[in-house]
Amino acid sequence: MPLARRAADRAVGDMAPHRATGLIDRWNALSLATQFLLAGGLFSLSAMIVVGMSVTSQIEAAVTRNSAASTALYVDSVIAPLLPDMRRSEMLDESVAHALDETLGQGALGKRLESFKLWRRDGTILYSTNKNLVGKRLPLNDNLQAAFAGDMVAELDRHYDNQAERESRLHLLEIYNPMLQPWSGEVVAVLEFDEIATDFEKDLRQALVR
Repeated sequence: MPLARRAADRAVGDMAPHRATGLIDRWNALSLATQFLLAGGLFSLSAMIVVGMSVTSQIEAAVTRNSAASTALYVDSVIAPLLPDMRRSEMLDESVAHALDETLGQGALGKRLESFKLWRRDGTILYSTNKNLVGKRLPLNDNLQAAFAGDMVAELDRHYDNQAERESRLHLLEIYNPMLQPWSGEVVAVLEFDEIATDFEKDLRQALVR
């Protein structure tokens, strides 16, 4: 049996060059016009795939940016009036935290946001809907660093962190929005929040179909 198997493997190996030669012979047997059409068709198909992927990526980036900017503007308009002067406040007092709890726990924001954090530049979480995180100091990830540099960052999170998220099948739009001092434009804090992305994904599908 081992000898038979080796013979069979050798036969298969010997056939490979013949197959390649056969394909080359078939290609050479085609007219130049046919070769040109086939090569051109393959090139065009490849180009269409590459362009299609690029356009899809650009559309998704634009829709993500526009949706996140709209949400960030709305959240900032609701949250900012509740906060003290962030240049002078090391921590939030109980009255501010209570006001944020009420605002984020009901109404439009309560329905749209899955989680919310307020970050200080040194990595301290001044407020969070997850109370276990309040007061903790954590390393700033790339998105937080970009936000503290003045850029709004948004990305669609399609991964499920736990069983509840997996069962709900809800994706989240993660948004990092810098809070600016009104007169100086200095970034004094960053709002990080996860928006339930149902409406965003609907807008994205509509944009891709057009």
